[in-house]
Amino acid sequence: MWHRVVITTALIVSSAAALAATAHEHALHGWDIFNKQTTLQCPALKIAEKPAGDVNYLEEGFQSTLNARQQRAFEKAIPRVNGGPRVCANRNGISCPTAWDMIAIEKAGLLPRFVGYACSNGGHIP
Repeated sequence: MWHRVVITTALIVSSAAALAATAHEHALHGWDIFNKQTTLQCPALKIAEKPAGDVNYLEEGFQSTLNARQQRAFEKAIPRVNGGPRVCANRNGISCPTAWDMIAIEKAGLLPRFVGYACSNGGHIP
């Protein structure tokens, strides 16, 4: 009986690790595209060098420009709670929601538009 518990626990842990790794890879992919595109389209702003808090500021401003269809796609792209990524609900700091919102932006097909927004507004980060 305890063998089943150990095997089940091992499967759950490995599944959770695989899911976390996939999400991490997806986040890095979105960041990589975002950084490459902003570097190409607006190199003087050096957005790729900005800290997570500045990118989060851009993400929040960008979200406010979305129409209803785009907003729904963004919200459905990742599980959310209280307006933020569910995986970040019990975490402090800005890096987690910034990374997961980048995943949502990419999954919703909004990354090219976000790059344009960042290039238009990246020089106005307080």
